[in-house]
Amino acid sequence: MIAQIRFPIVFMLVFLLGFSTSASAVVVKDLYAAEVSVSSRSQSDFKDGLKRAMARVIAKVSGLPESAVLSEPRLAVDLDQASRWVVQYSYVAEKPVKRSVGDNNKLVAEEPQLQLKARFSEVQINSLLQRAQLKFWPADRPEALVIPVLSRQGSRDFATADPMVQKAIKDAAFQYGIPVAMPDELTETSLPLDEAWFWNVDIVRQAATMQPHDAVLLARISESVGDGNPFYRGGWLLIEGENTTRIDMQATSLEQFFDQGFRWAAGIWARKYSVTLRSSGNETLMVVQSVNTAADYQAVIGFLENLDVVKSVFLLQAKSTQLELALELKTGVEQFQRLLTLQPDLQPLESSDFNLLQYQWHATKPSH
Repeated sequence: MIAQIRFPIVFMLVFLLGFSTSASAVVVKDLYAAEVSVSSRSQSDFKDGLKRAMARVIAKVSGLPESAVLSEPRLAVDLDQASRWVVQYSYVAEKPVKRSVGDNNKLVAEEPQLQLKARFSEVQINSLLQRAQLKFWPADRPEALVIPVLSRQGSRDFATADPMVQKAIKDAAFQYGIPVAMPDELTETSLPLDEAWFWNVDIVRQAATMQPHDAVLLARISESVGDGNPFYRGGWLLIEGENTTRIDMQATSLEQFFDQGFRWAAGIWARKYSVTLRSSGNETLMVVQSVNTAADYQAVIGFLENLDVVKSVFLLQAKSTQLELALELKTGVEQFQRLLTLQPDLQPLESSDFNLLQYQWHATKPSH
């Protein structure tokens, strides 16, 4: 059974979202969902897949790189217990994708990969960010008008209709939580190809007025083939009002090129629009000893969450056989302590710190 916090945590947003007056922002759907490749449906692959999926969700919500999330010690315990926070999951086998390989652009179908899709509790993920003192990037985000220009075999063209490009954009947008729009139609009249390729900002900005957006993401991609394998060089141009940012990039696949570009843009926006989550400041600190197994860990958290006087439970740290917790109570500390005298699962320990409750876990029923 997945433990749930029964009441949402009260947060203060210590930052005002400052989109420009021309920006409308779009609420991102599936912000707390992720998809990862797995080798099989085995329990070990499922556990590893959930951990990576949860890391992707935290990266999407915080704006941190996924690698930074996986290496963050303050998130290690919760990532290892990712099954506690998942609310829905499913497996899906991707259809084989045909790719151009070699100088003659021969189409070769790749093997389908098994994907694990997982959705996590919004309340739990936000509480993890608060406990780990990480930033939060809200779901209201700038919508990017994506304009890809691809040079292949000496010929340049807008690649908005290319199925591989469309999928790469869709996947990258989902992974990084960026709402996107694609140009309805690009012609030499609406946007001359050379002006887009050479990043004529004024022309691109004017052409982009054809449909609503908050920013323009223009990708310039040059495909070359060596040893039978394609390689992609180019760059990204980000236009937001009068401000422009650009970066050079290279990749071994179109998917990687778009993944890197969207990761770069997400990092810029996360730094700009992230907020600090702070709790109500009324938490009571509690240390629980004799938490010897993962089952004990789940039992302690579940026990406290199920007490009527407990509003929220935050895990601050887990080390050896000890849990350090912060409790948001609906009553006073003394009343909470009196209630615990009726609960044999938690036995009080002497403490010299009057601001710290210390207890020993002594479950009356075996943990499963």
